Amino acid sequence: MSRRTLPGSARADSVSVKRESRNQVSKSRKQTFYSSFFFTIKRWLLVLGMVMTLALIGMSLRAYGQRVWKGNDRITIALQTGQSSLKSSGVYVVSFLKSEKAVSVISFPVGIQVEASGGHGSWKVESLYPLGELNGKGGELLKHSLSEFLGVPIQGWIVDEKTDPGMNREGVIHNLQQILGKSMVAPRTTNLTLWDSFRLLSNLFLTHTSVGDWVDLSQSKILIQASLPDGSQSYSADPALVDHLSQQLFLQPQLIDEALSIAVVNATEHQGLGARAARLIANSGGEIVGVSDRNQISEETTIIVSSKQNLTSFSAGFLSSQFLADQVIQGETSGERADIVLVVGEGYYRYFAEP
Repeated sequence: MSRRTLPGSARADSVSVKRESRNQVSKSRKQTFYSSFFFTIKRWLLVLGMVMTLALIGMSLRAYGQRVWKGNDRITIALQTGQSSLKSSGVYVVSFLKSEKAVSVISFPVGIQVEASGGHGSWKVESLYPLGELNGKGGELLKHSLSEFLGVPIQGWIVDEKTDPGMNREGVIHNLQQILGKSMVAPRTTNLTLWDSFRLLSNLFLTHTSVGDWVDLSQSKILIQASLPDGSQSYSADPALVDHLSQQLFLQPQLIDEALSIAVVNATEHQGLGARAARLIANSGGEIVGVSDRNQISEETTIIVSSKQNLTSFSAGFLSSQFLADQVIQGETSGERADIVLVVGEGYYRYFAEP
């Protein structure tokens, strides 16, 4: 039987058809591969996006839960800029009162002697942060020490050695805004959360820099100047004048408006802790009616209010946050002749003594 031979043109057409068929199959396979590949990429990008979104939500909730400022009252910050080792450091206490949109700044001169919190003795103010950093707690030591010096609550601390000290109130506020802005995207040396930094920065941008006070302690009558054996100058402060200044700059208007009487009971072994707590409350505008010691030692700090209404008062919330209260309860307060009784426990002492 003879083999049939296709004409040349027909054979060429057949080869062309087969080649086209193979090309279509190859193209179809490539399309299927790329379609599957891009679908997989899109799916993983979607999963990655969801994970990142959940992570951001989690970080935001964590930052919100750990915030040091509730946003509806005063926030006070210990701020240190410049190099303390080069005597070009600037140490400030910056206080922002949202209800009045006012920023007050106290500038500490280099060389002023401040008692370091926790019984570490008297140190120059610019040396507090390096001293605390020996235990990795420089910011906390700076915050607690300045809080005790002024007798006012200080919630936050910020240290930025790359920023030059501000020479006036506007300069310090400008520096603070820049530091807060950088802290949103760069490593931060502060106890403020991202939520705190964002909220404070937003409020500062909406605040006119002319509203508030500037106090340069080196130019005030509060300090007593003395010459040291090495020829340098040292400063100490008059406690009564310091309290007078603090009561002018750091009042909490809500405490004054509520006018609830407050008694402080020291339930620790540490003499004078009740008086220190009472000073902080009085300098914030609270009405102190008594300070006493309790023979029975308590680990916990408790706030006792005289009525159910006072449970939700600003005063009770203020005391709870500032003194790390373990509980706020309604109970008998007539024995102390007060609307609120603050029972200070050992936990609060350790918070200051072991920053």
